Amino acid sequence: AGCNNRCTYCIVWKARGAAHSIDPARVVLSVQEAVAHGSREIVLSGINLGSYDWVGSKGHLRLPELIELILRQTDVGRLRLSSIEPLDISDQLLSVMASSGGRVAPFLHACLQSGCDETLRRMGRIYTTDQYRHVIAQARSAVQALSVGCDVIVGFPGETDKDFEESLSFCKEMGFARMHVFRFSRRPGTPAATMAGQVPPEVLADRSKRMRALAQDMRVSAANAHICQVESVLVQAPGRGVTGGLFDILLDRSLPVDTLVHVVPHRVVRPATLDARLGTPDVR
Repeated sequence: AGCNNRCTYCIVWKARGAAHSIDPARVVLSVQEAVAHGSREIVLSGINLGSYDWVGSKGHLRLPELIELILRQTDVGRLRLSSIEPLDISDQLLSVMASSGGRVAPFLHACLQSGCDETLRRMGRIYTTDQYRHVIAQARSAVQALSVGCDVIVGFPGETDKDFEESLSFCKEMGFARMHVFRFSRRPGTPAATMAGQVPPEVLADRSKRMRALAQDMRVSAANAHICQVESVLVQAPGRGVTGGLFDILLDRSLPVDTLVHVVPHRVVRPATLDARLGTPDVR
């Protein structure tokens, strides 16, 4: 919990204090208890998950070591990582994901916020688009069939039309499978709340509409890439589930709820939902 970053739009570091990590023994126990109560997928989450850093009697654990510990000491079927800062996506983390035999979901929600370097600078983000591009390329090379998601803020103070077009173009280049698009909103007590160049509401609305349209197009494209591929699916309700890459999927209703199954989707139905039901006509 907590965060040591100082993004100019965020109040979390004031509200939650400095980053601190939970004893890995507590994490393992929580996972064991959840599995004992029937959970098949566990999401590891934190305000800044990638900054996990525990020093104890058994040594120094970062996020990759924590994941390995959970996989060794629990029977969890699948772990999923919540959002993570791009510079925390290390070679070691990617190696753990790739060698997990599917027990770590092939999905990374790599926080972006903007695809424009000048906007990232004003946001107080600690990476450039070139660094982000490099990290994602490494991740896709290391983890088979990896899906990548992100957060994007449109209309950050000072964002010009040119800045927005750069951000839109970068997101298109990245080919995200999932995007959370937010209009900038002022948080009292943050530097961004009083920055010059606040973007008018009508411009915010237009930029949000265009970014969301791109997000939907990319999600459909990403979903189509999973047709005829074997997918590990958590059955969440009769006839419905979620894949490791975080796509909704239609299933035969005979599959038991709260199980992990392997299926092969044969089409995509709107909105970007995979269909693995047997005997369904191949029409859209």
